[in-house]
Amino acid sequence: MKTVSILALAGGVTMGGKKIIKTVGYGIFKVRPLHSLESQIGAAILLLGCNLAGAPVSTTQIISSSVMGVGAGIRAKGVRWNIARTIFWSWLLTIPLAGLISLAIFLGLRTII
Repeated sequence: MKTVSILALAGGVTMGGKKIIKTVGYGIFKVRPLHSLESQIGAAILLLGCNLAGAPVSTTQIISSSVMGVGAGIRAKGVRWNIARTIFWSWLLTIPLAGLISLAIFLGLRTII
């Protein structure tokens, strides 16, 4: 089962990783090395806290949010809030859409099997 998870993760990064990196690094806010350090430290602290608490979190969401926070701290108008809004809606819709798609696959396979 671990192998399947690893292959799915590697496939996802291979197919969409470059676009995600460009969006987080340049699309939300033009990140400079110091900004990157600041956002990574903030994300690491939050991830450590969530890990100690046993809370499941998405590293991509945390890092994207930390970039938005650093950008807003430097200059709020420098953050492309339309991209941030798009990211927010994709986060919000991911769980229900994944559930609906899984339900459809389950119902389809149930009639076959």
